[in-house]
Amino acid sequence: MKSWELEYRAKLTELAQASATRARVLGKFISDQGDDQDSPHSYANRQVLTGMTRKLGLASAKDLVTADAGLVQSAAVELLREDTARRVATPGGR
Repeated sequence: MKSWELEYRAKLTELAQASATRARVLGKFISDQGDDQDSPHSYANRQVLTGMTRKLGLASAKDLVTADAGLVQSAAVELLREDTARRVATPGGR
């Protein structure tokens, strides 16, 4: 896996487990996001925020901070499972 892919999965896991720290974690993801795969943390943050926003049907990533914590956690788990299923179906690929 590429570095950003490892980060992506780690960040989804972090969101799936976050309760008291959720707003802080999301704030960090929102403030540090980018489109350059050579910057794995910021690229993974963008991918997580985009996926979570779509999954929950939100207008923007900032809405994740105030969304229901249980829904955010469930969406993170679903995205992680979807990513795993893609990897199992297509070994070595995303």
